[in-house]
Formats: sequence, structure tokens, C-alpha cells
Amino acid sequence: MRSQYLKTESDKMLGWDVTLNEKEKAVNATLMHFKKMEFDSAEKLNNFPPSRNFLIAKEDIEASKVFQVIQKMPKGSALHIHEMSLSNVTWVIKNLTYLPNLYFCKDSKSDGPDILHFKFSKNIPSPHLLCQDNWKLVSETRKRNVRVFDEMLMQSFSMVVDDPHTAYPNGNASWAKFGPSLEPVGDLVFSSAGFKSYFDQAMSEFEEDNVQYMEIRTLLLPIQFEDESKGNPMDTMKMFQDVIQEYKDTHPNFYDANIIYTSLRFVSEQAVQDAVTLAIDLIKKFPDTMIGFDLVGEEDVGYSLNHFINQLLEPANQNVKLPFFFHAGETDWQGRSIDENLIDALLLNSSRIGHAYAILKHPKVLEEVKKRGIALELNPISNQVLKLVDDLRNHPGTYLLANDYPVVISSDDPVVWGAKGLSYDFYEAFMAFGGEKADLRTLKKLALNSIKYSALSDTKKLELKELWQKKWDVFLDEFLEIYKHSCHGDNDTVSQDNMDGLFCSKQDKP
Repeated sequence: MRSQYLKTESDKMLGWDVTLNEKEKAVNATLMHFKKMEFDSAEKLNNFPPSRNFLIAKEDIEASKVFQVIQKMPKGSALHIHEMSLSNVTWVIKNLTYLPNLYFCKDSKSDGPDILHFKFSKNIPSPHLLCQDNWKLVSETRKRNVRVFDEMLMQSFSMVVDDPHTAYPNGNASWAKFGPSLEPVGDLVFSSAGFKSYFDQAMSEFEEDNVQYMEIRTLLLPIQFEDESKGNPMDTMKMFQDVIQEYKDTHPNFYDANIIYTSLRFVSEQAVQDAVTLAIDLIKKFPDTMIGFDLVGEEDVGYSLNHFINQLLEPANQNVKLPFFFHAGETDWQGRSIDENLIDALLLNSSRIGHAYAILKHPKVLEEVKKRGIALELNPISNQVLKLVDDLRNHPGTYLLANDYPVVISSDDPVVWGAKGLSYDFYEAFMAFGGEKADLRTLKKLALNSIKYSALSDTKKLELKELWQKKWDVFLDEFLEIYKHSCHGDNDTVSQDNMDGLFCSKQDKP
């Protein structure tokens, strides 16, 4: 009976229906050896990386052999990411803030961190309503002390600190720093000077992390020009389309990127009405790039989906197909109107649900997402850094993976906490949500889920899967080539039943 229980539980886990071929079994043997070594060590030293704040555990994750395998693995799609946190902070500082004609000023708030504002301009810009001081030329200010100035920018653009427990003791403190980290990057990105190079770099970084497709959530802010004129969201969408197409033309191993237009969730009903109207226009004029709509921002302090129900029903009233990809359940409060966003996202036929952290408190929603195949976009590191959960072993994702729910792993705003691409979040999910027994089948299923639950057409999903499969086969061959030569002759073969045959000795493991 014990064996039956174990088999039944194993058969229900995400990835249980994946059959590994001989190459995959050999890779899995090595991967699971690495994983067991890390679990054994973490249990002995009480330093399991997913149980510690990512800002502290990052270096240990990067030293992990499991993580290094995941980095090399093609991961398919990044389906929940935001435009202002895609390219690493160091690149942003060294490239965008070193461009000519860049001015900055500080919005010094008594109840929170300073917020920097930037503007590219041929002349001193008009006074900023929120700045207490005048605009200063970045190049002139930096000359006084390059290291100190760039370090100030680094601290302004990210949440990375040595002691996150003191800096961010609760969710309110985390969110108070999170928002101000994004705003100055937005000024730099949505400018005629920075837009193209930033998103080229963003797609490059995700491609380097073995991601083949991206769905980018964006506010489509107007592009600022150096004569202080600005464009409009339609212009911004056209720029996105052009930049994506040019990148695809020059990077054949990158499949595509598409746009989910977003509005903030703490604005007026009229503002959301205007955003929905614009979204309808966008999906008609850019059908190959614009794929849907979402409301973004801190859920606990924003309005509920039900608050905007009349505006969100407008596409249906007009008989227009506007897919929704709502953030919902990114909260630890139960029974309040925000917690009910999960129900409203379901009733509004959201194509996927972002975060869904509170979903275990809603059994009917759980039942329906599985029945309808509505994917849940899990973002483990984001939930940890923004203080929904401290130890990722206690994340709802553990239940969702154990019961093969339709989930995808994404990274939300990785750059703000010093991550990149998808690998860090894949590692956290594989180790914490999957536990010691989740294996290559789980990783493969997560990658395939990211294609299956993307907003692409069936034809394009097939094309993306074919591209992913080619990269997957190369990944397997390269992995086996590395370990074939580590201890064995060329004629040696390795099976899953002969895991120990992969290694020289306890002192000399590859």
C-alpha cells in the first residue's frame, strides 16, 4: 500500500506524463545526482537557497550545478515579464545614462526613498512638477565622482541590498522601494534615445538565457523626444513592432516577442475606459504584435477587477476579442475584495492568471482553472522579495506542481532584484516547488507549458515548439558530451539505472 501511495502521488505530479528517451534519461541521472547532493548539503548546513531571501541566496544559486544545467536548458517562453525590468541595471547605467543630453532631478519624499526623474533634452528641460531641485546634466554631475554617482544610480534602480530583512521587513516596505526602482528606468527607456537599444538588449539577455519567446507587459508610455515633444501609445507600439521584427531578422534562434498592453489598477474608471478603448484599437491595428490587456500595480492598494467591471466588459459588448491576462491573487489577505480578483479573472475569461498566489483559498477557482486549462503564471522570486512568502517551500506552487495544474514559471521584474531571464525562477521552482523528486520531466513539462499556454496561434506554437525541440536536442548532446569525457572512455554508455557510473569518485565529481 505504501508503494501504491508513492506511485499515485508521483503520477499526479507535473511532468508525470512525459516519457524520457535514452539521452534524456542519461541527462536526468546526472541532474538528479547534482540535485541530491545539493539537498543533502542544504539539509546538513541548513542553507537551502529557496528557503532564504533571493537577495542573500543569489550567489549560492549561481554556484549550484543544478542551476548551471537549467541555464543551458532551452526554456521556451517568458510569459509574465514587465518592460521596465528586462535589461540588467549595470547595462542600463553604463549605456543609457552615458548618452549625451541627459538631465536628471530628484523627487525627495519624506515617506519613502528618493525617486529620480530623467529627460533627454537639447536644452535645460521645463521644470518637473515633482522635483524639488532643478534639472542637472548627468554628464556634469557624474564628473565630480564617477563611482559614487553610478553607485547612487545602482541603488536607485534596484532593490539589491546586503540585508534585505532590515531594509524590507514587510510587504509595504518592499513595494515602497519596488515602484521607485522602476520609474527612472521608464524615463530612460521610453525616450527616442534609449528605446531601441534597451529592448535589443532585453531580447538579447533573454535569448542568452535560452528563452525563445517573450510576452512583454507594457504601459506603452509615450516616447519622449529631445525637443520635449512626445509621441503617443500607437507610436510606441509601432516602435515595439519594428524593434522586435529587426531583432528576429538578425537572430534566427529567437522566435518572437509580443505585447500585452497594461493600465495601472489604481487609476480612475475613465482612465481604464480609455485604456480598454485603446487596447481595442491596438489589437485591430497591430494584430501580429498586440495580444491582450492587463491591469498592473500593487494589488492590495489598487482597485479590484470588479470595480472596473463595466469597463472590462466593453470589448464583449462590442463583440471584439480582446484577450485578458489579469494579475490576480497576488495577496496574502483572504476574503477582501482584492482576494476576489481570482474569481473575477475567471469570470472575465482571463487567458492566464498572473501570480495566483492566493488560489489555494479558492477551491472553485482551482477546479475551474484545471478544467478549462487556464495557466497560472508563477513568479517565485517576485513573491519572495515582495514578501508574500519567505521560504519558497511554503509557496502554493508546491501544491500546484504536485497536482499537475496548468502552470508556467516566469520572472516578473527580474532585474530589480538582480536576476536575469528565467533561469533563477526555474531553479527556485524546480528545487522548492518540485522538491527532491521532481526531475527532468518536470523541467521539460514547464518549458512545453510555456509554449502551450502562450498567446500564439496553433500554427505559431508548432513553429516555436520545433525551434525549441532543436535547441533541446543540442542541449542534451552537449550535456552528454561534457560528462562523457569527464570520467569515461568514448565507448561507455550511461543509463538511468547506472547513475554512479557518471562520476569518477566522491572527491572528483564533474
